[in-house]
Formats: sequence, C-alpha cells, structure tokens
Amino acid sequence: MVANIMKIKMIVSDFDGTITNLKGEVTKKTITSINQYQEQGGLFVVATGRTRKLTLNPLEKLNIKYRYIISYCGALITDEINNKVIYQNYINIEEVNKILSIVYDNNMACLMFDDDYYYSIGNHSYTKRYIYKSLSHLVREINNKNELLQYIDLNKILKMTVINYSIMPLNIIKEAMDIKNIRCYSMQNHALEIVDIKTDKYEAIKILLKETNLKESETVCIGDSENDFCMIDNHQNGYTVNNASDKIKKVAKKIFSHCDKEPIVELIENLKKEI
Repeated sequence: MVANIMKIKMIVSDFDGTITNLKGEVTKKTITSINQYQEQGGLFVVATGRTRKLTLNPLEKLNIKYRYIISYCGALITDEINNKVIYQNYINIEEVNKILSIVYDNNMACLMFDDDYYYSIGNHSYTKRYIYKSLSHLVREINNKNELLQYIDLNKILKMTVINYSIMPLNIIKEAMDIKNIRCYSMQNHALEIVDIKTDKYEAIKILLKETNLKESETVCIGDSENDFCMIDNHQNGYTVNNASDKIKKVAKKIFSHCDKEPIVELIENLKKEI
C-alpha cells in the first residue's frame, strides 16, 4: 500500500442511504472515488446494520475494494484480508428469550441471522412483507421451539429484527421492548433492530482504531440512519448526508449532499483539498 498523504487515513461509512442512493444503487463515480482513495493509502470501511455476507456480496459485485467490515450495527468487526474476527458481541440469551416472548405474545415477527440465512420466527406473513423478494430465498421459517433450537444457537445472536404491521405504533413496540441490556433502532415504519447494549458503530470504530493504530482525528465517519446516530454524535469528525433525519443533522459536524447526489464522492473530494 502506498503512503497516505491525506490527513484522513480512514473513512467509516454506512452503506444504505449513504453509499447507495434511494434506489439502492451505487454510482460508478462513487465506486471510482472509494477505490482511488484506497489506492492512495486510505482505508474505507463499511459500517452497516446488514449481515457480514450481505455486506460483502455487493462490495464484490461492484468491485469496491475493502479490508475491514463493521456489520450487525457494530456487533461484528472482521478483517477480511486476514480472515480474522476482530470483535463480536452477542445479545445476552436472557434478553433474547424475553424478546421472543414479546414477539409471540403480540403476533409479531422476528428475524434472527447468521451469515447464510434469515430465520423467521412468529408471524411469517410479516416477514414476507418486510423482506425484499430478491432475499426471500435466504429466509427459513421457524415454526416451533424445537426447530428454533435445531437451527439457531441462542447464545450467539448478534442482532434481532422485530417486525410488526399491526395498528400498534412503532414507538409503543419500542416501549414494550423495555428490556435492560439491549439497544433498539427504528427501521422504516415497521421494524426495530435490536443489539446488545454495548453494541454501536462508534464503539466499533474505537476498537478498529486500536487495531489500525490510528487516532480518531485521522478518521471520519458518515451515515444517515438511527443506528448511525451514536457514531455521528460522538466522533469528532462525525458527518451525515442531507437525506438524514433532523435529529442526526443537529449533531453532525458536517452535512454532505443527499444520497442521490453522490455524497461519498463529495466527502473524498473535500479530503483531497485538505492535503
């Protein structure tokens, strides 16, 4: 790797709604900009709520270079070049069982993950409405506790997604999930991402700083959604995009273009000017 002459040696970016546009596309200009930044010695790290595999797949298809991946909202950090797990943090099994009880008692659905499948628990019709058709082949429906224990190790759950399409508002569901030791992030209008209380993208960045021997001042982070709030709020160079909520914009140190207008290109061009 060539020496990085830029002040910012690592960019940590959310994927959906930051790297991608609202159609889920990544422009050629964005791909070129990310790869050129890395060719100049920078690290470009995707930090996402997606599973590891569903993060790697588009990066490989788009020929976006990568080394480190932060997935499951920060619950898993991997060094893909060295095939190394740097960090993983599971939801406590007691909390997992409490969440599953709430799901069953309220006729909701829950998705649990490994890197190969989405496991649907509870109301499968909600899962089918929530999951993109292109991902439906990855869904395994779990119909009873025996199947649950057969397919899933409840001690190794990185993230759960609770889905509800009833008239119950999302904030009421969030209050129902008033369980200690978890974080809840709203997704769209019908789902909650749930991770361990110690899991967030900013904590993941701090772990990665130790791994890479970088200072926080030598890095930036950028994102648009609720699971990006902690990193944008706490990071000294926490940035957002114009399609983010007002809550996120209030804490961001800089606001870049809407995701439909290639904000990552704009960010990298700005960094080049700071050389």
